[in-house]
Amino acid sequence: MMKIHNKIILITSLIITVSCKNGTGDTEGTDQVNNDSQILMSEQIQSVAGIGKIEPETRILSLAANRGGIITGILRHDGDRVKKGEAIIELDSETEAVNLELIRARIRTLRNQIRLDSCNIKETEIKLSDKERLLESSRKLFINGGETGRNVDDLETEVRLLETALNKDKVNLAISEAKLSELNAEQRLARIELNRRILTAPADGIILNIPVTFGSSVNQYAVYCDFAPDGRLIARCEVDEMFASYVKEGQNAKITLVGTSDVIATGKVIKAAPFLKSKSLFSELPGDREDRRVREVWILLDETEELLYNFQVECIITI
Repeated sequence: MMKIHNKIILITSLIITVSCKNGTGDTEGTDQVNNDSQILMSEQIQSVAGIGKIEPETRILSLAANRGGIITGILRHDGDRVKKGEAIIELDSETEAVNLELIRARIRTLRNQIRLDSCNIKETEIKLSDKERLLESSRKLFINGGETGRNVDDLETEVRLLETALNKDKVNLAISEAKLSELNAEQRLARIELNRRILTAPADGIILNIPVTFGSSVNQYAVYCDFAPDGRLIARCEVDEMFASYVKEGQNAKITLVGTSDVIATGKVIKAAPFLKSKSLFSELPGDREDRRVREVWILLDETEELLYNFQVECIITI
């Protein structure tokens, strides 16, 4: 019985040893297969796809009002092409217009005051010059006994008074000119405030959407227009993190309709984000959880037919 028991123990040990060796070999073999699969997959990948949309290179701008107010005029409409500085929307501006007119009236009054001060200076200068000649003549007569000292003293006093009056007139003129400069500055500021009641295009481009209506109010910094500046057209897409490292600047790309193979444009990668981020272009509800990351890629489109902004497309990048 003892011999049989020892044999059973020996056989069991051998089985366990063989099983461990086989298990180790299977793990090493699996790792090798995985590595070979990754290398093979890397060699087989010839293109990477991403979902994107058509945008201007400077992106679509949401224009915000720098002042709030009631809309009294909508001068342009969706789809209109505008030049830089061209008016899009007018806000009520009665207060600003009245303030500007009031400042202009004060400027006109002050300019008349400056002309009056200048005339007073000239008048005083003429009187002073005449009194100075009379004083010089009286001094000569006084030396020769033809004039009394009293008259000479009176003339000297008049000359000093005229000199003081002249200085006073010059100070008044300087004060008026300083006030005019202040009013001119106020006028420029009032004109700026009035111009801000007209919301204009920041650059040449196309008006995509005006969400406000005539007679409604718009708050300060509220969006009043979606605007696409003129410039190069791009497809901004997102590539899944699994294939993000394959994308490089300068790679060629084809733009197709989502779900089809119809090529609607071609282009070249001009920018690839240096980091991964959460999906954003076509995300679902804000509360949805998403554990995948994407890399944002910009593809500069070659000359093509007109494409709609925000058009959803598939970008196939050749690697």
